[in-house]
Amino acid sequence: MSDNDGPVSSATKELVRLVELDYERTAKFIEGVIGTSAAIRGLLVTAWLAVVTLAVNTSRWALAAVSLAVVIVFGLVDAYHSWLYHQALQHAIELESISRTYYAALARGGDDPDAEEDLEVHLQAHRLGVYSNLRRFRMKDLRRKHRAWFAVHAFALGTDNPVWQESGAWPLQPGWGPVQ
Repeated sequence: MSDNDGPVSSATKELVRLVELDYERTAKFIEGVIGTSAAIRGLLVTAWLAVVTLAVNTSRWALAAVSLAVVIVFGLVDAYHSWLYHQALQHAIELESISRTYYAALARGGDDPDAEEDLEVHLQAHRLGVYSNLRRFRMKDLRRKHRAWFAVHAFALGTDNPVWQESGAWPLQPGWGPVQ
């Protein structure tokens, strides 16, 4: 300890203050991603229902294909937001780990001379800033982690979907359209 002001030095306390500020900014980023994702999902449902309704009413295959394209495009955007959320969440978890180390160092006080050193090592290894910790996005990031999303939604749009069965409309089959 370089300063004699308690179990942790003033320089370490300043770094911890920066970690707390980083945590607040990360939490706001996560809230923004969640809010945007919810808005996008609402827009998806609205756009999809509008296109499907128009396709059923006019019995046009092209509109049915457009409704599938709408779901795919919005699905990609949603998967990207999910990736952003995951990246920010990992950063927040790392910040919480630093906070736990800090509180452990405070609790141990002078009883554990390695406590502050452990904290300083953890602080020095950490890279501050949610944006600087985001990896560059690549399309293959979606393929790895979001296959389940596409599988579930593709099945939901398939012919075994009870919504299609109840309405009498069967997508992607000859004679598709309202039951006569």
